[in-house]
Amino acid sequence: MTRQVLGTLTNAAGAIHIEHAVDESMSLGSCHLVIVPTSTLGNWQKEFDRWAPSLSVQVYRGSRVTKSRFVSALKRDSLPDVVLTTYSQLEDDITFKALQAKVGEFDYMVLDEAHGLKNAATRRYRRIAGVRSRQRLLLTGTPIQNNLVEVLTLLQFTLADLVRLSSGAAFQSQRGDDDDDDGGVAG
Repeated sequence: MTRQVLGTLTNAAGAIHIEHAVDESMSLGSCHLVIVPTSTLGNWQKEFDRWAPSLSVQVYRGSRVTKSRFVSALKRDSLPDVVLTTYSQLEDDITFKALQAKVGEFDYMVLDEAHGLKNAATRRYRRIAGVRSRQRLLLTGTPIQNNLVEVLTLLQFTLADLVRLSSGAAFQSQRGDDDDDDGGVAG
């Protein structure tokens, strides 16, 4: 594991811990959702244990029966501080709807390796975009390869109320890539 990845995990875990400690609005019942690739789940657990040991972190994974039991055991007045899960656990998962109903709105939704959401037409994007949260934090170590539509798609995911992008073609027409003599550049 590189130092950069470890730093990202540490910073995100620490930020949730600090936010939780100083924000008085995060009283009883507040809950954060952290979505990670399956390959990094263990690292995230270790980093939360190391850098935010006072937070209650519960892992949401397993069979539908296991996840249904997890949701059934939750009480609105004693939610975990963090629900840690993987992208694959949220796809095609009806039990997550029950978790969302019990939690209501997550305080923060943190997505590790968020560059996987660069295409709004994918099932994963639509599924995760439907999760209700007060704030969204995207973490990615992969540079976006000079593709403005991908950048705008991630911005749309993060700031859905401010950024509306129906398609790449719509974006190109909105920014002025039509038959202007100057190539759409304002002079």
